[in-house]
Amino acid sequence: MVRLQEAIENTTKTVILVDDEFYFRQAMKQYLSEAEKEYRLVGEAKNGKIGLELIRKLRPDIVLMDINMPIMDGLEAVQTLFEEKISSKVILLTGYSEFEYAHKAIRFGVFDYLLKPIDKQDLKKCLNQVVNQIESEKRNKELQVKYYSASFRVKEHFVNKIFSAKKESDWMEVEQMAGEILESNKLFSYLAFLINIYGDEENHIFFTIPNILAELFDRKGIQCFTNHDNDRLCAIVSGKMSIKELETTAFAVQNDFLAFIQQKINHPILISIGGARERLRDLEFSVQEACMVYQFMCMYRKSGIYTSAQLNVNEERTRGYFSNLYPQLILFIRTNNISAMESLVKKFFLEMTENEVWPETVIQSARNMVSCAYDVFRSLGGQQTTGESEDGKFLLPWKFEEDSIEWIQAEVLRYITEVMQAVSERVAKKKSSLAENVARYVEKNYHRCDLSLMELSSAFGISKTILCQQFKEAFEMTIGEYILQSRMMCAKKMLNEGYCNVAYVAEKCGYEDAGYFSKCFKKYFGVSPKEYCETGLDGR
Repeated sequence: MVRLQEAIENTTKTVILVDDEFYFRQAMKQYLSEAEKEYRLVGEAKNGKIGLELIRKLRPDIVLMDINMPIMDGLEAVQTLFEEKISSKVILLTGYSEFEYAHKAIRFGVFDYLLKPIDKQDLKKCLNQVVNQIESEKRNKELQVKYYSASFRVKEHFVNKIFSAKKESDWMEVEQMAGEILESNKLFSYLAFLINIYGDEENHIFFTIPNILAELFDRKGIQCFTNHDNDRLCAIVSGKMSIKELETTAFAVQNDFLAFIQQKINHPILISIGGARERLRDLEFSVQEACMVYQFMCMYRKSGIYTSAQLNVNEERTRGYFSNLYPQLILFIRTNNISAMESLVKKFFLEMTENEVWPETVIQSARNMVSCAYDVFRSLGGQQTTGESEDGKFLLPWKFEEDSIEWIQAEVLRYITEVMQAVSERVAKKKSSLAENVARYVEKNYHRCDLSLMELSSAFGISKTILCQQFKEAFEMTIGEYILQSRMMCAKKMLNEGYCNVAYVAEKCGYEDAGYFSKCFKKYFGVSPKEYCETGLDGR
């Protein structure tokens, strides 16, 4: 029921009646009530001034307006509605003597006029004609909006296709679209450019830029088409002029645009312009140049207007630098020297920044640095993780191409630091694991008289020095002390169980000489094995 009521209200047209005769208004209200499903009276007034206020407030579909009224007549009210561009359809109500006035009101957009006294059928017919006109205008407006929207999307697709075209079929589609969008003329030139606004994460300003650019270029007789692609605006311009003229004009328009837009926002703006071309198909090279400039300038967070001719690249000083950086970086990662690693990485990025090297060089250097860290991690038994390809080469888990050199440096430092922490934890775990394995080996073999540090070193494939160092770090005692402790605990247990033959106990605990065993036992427990059997350790 609610939806039905809404549908009825959407099709019912609203009406305001303005006439100074009370009984005439009553009669008109009666007429309208008979067609209440089609027309709904929302207000009435006895003069043009009151009627004008009602119309401004309620914005009715239809106004029935008398001409001859006090304070403000209908003609004045109609003229005001015309000047204020209020779209309500006006039907004038007039007598024979006012016919000339009604005729003049037609130029103010009055839909029609009816002669008093009003015939019910004539009123209904006139109202129906108004409704038809309103519906027709509504449909036309919807079609215009749809056409504009479709046209705008077609132009966006046109620009997107040019910037992403890779194959011959792509350019065939571009040329087909161009035949519908561009004016066909052999003297036309074409140019591509990109706009980036730093710090505008929400991209609010990008929604207004296309209209501003279109207007500025249109003043110069140049067509401009745009497409918002992620955090940048891609644009194509076309003009009936030579390549040189288009480049000069485009640069001037971009200066005007930059001056205007920077009054509205505080964010730095980058405009990267490719060279103009005579053929539509050659726009591919203009796009490549614009993208190259864009990538380079974004890397170093430059703002302003740039062309490919303005690129100043010097990579000579950094060509062989990474070959020297590699062994140092490996050393610092292995020794867990984070401060030295940070200084080394920052020094290298500073060299690249000062020389403004190509973004590809920055990206490749970053990949090499994190690969160094990952190689160390893998050499210590690290498992394969997300971000590693099938051939085992480490791939970066982020898009360097869209970020600044400062951001890349921060990400490299963060990544290497995390790897170094993982390496440190793995080394510590490996040391602990080694010590535990050695301890278990001792527990199983302490009864052997030939158990030695040399045997342990050989069994675990590690030097005696490192073995002793890692074992002591884990257990806070030497391997010799641990062997002695294991043997003494075994001897004590056997004596407690009633084995009082010292020579037998000594042999079972790994001692060939019973006298030496007794000496070691007394030093460890403070009593000899014989005294322990007689009185017990607790009794002493």
